[in-house]
Amino acid sequence: MNLTQYLLTKLAEECAAIAQRASKANLFGICEVQPGQPLDNAARIMDELTGLQVIVELLRERGALPAASFDSTALAAKRAKVLRYTGYSAQCGVLQMDAAETPAGFAPP
Repeated sequence: MNLTQYLLTKLAEECAAIAQRASKANLFGICEVQPGQPLDNAARIMDELTGLQVIVELLRERGALPAASFDSTALAAKRAKVLRYTGYSAQCGVLQMDAAETPAGFAPP
């Protein structure tokens, strides 16, 4: 295993840790503090995202990932897609939002 392979494994681990912490926040609440832990789930998600960013930066430094920042057009397209599926979930009756929760740019189908 070379360093790039190692960092790619760490990238996968960080993504899994983010997914696990998001699941815990969903199950127990974003503000819940797990017994024996000093931070709530929101802060722990941010810690995991920080770890992900570090690994991305290390991969960029090695040339394994492009050094350019995220493309604003791609970000806007992804945001629109997420909001479209948010609307679809609401239309299916699964997602329930009140007016205060409605994200900017949300347009129901």
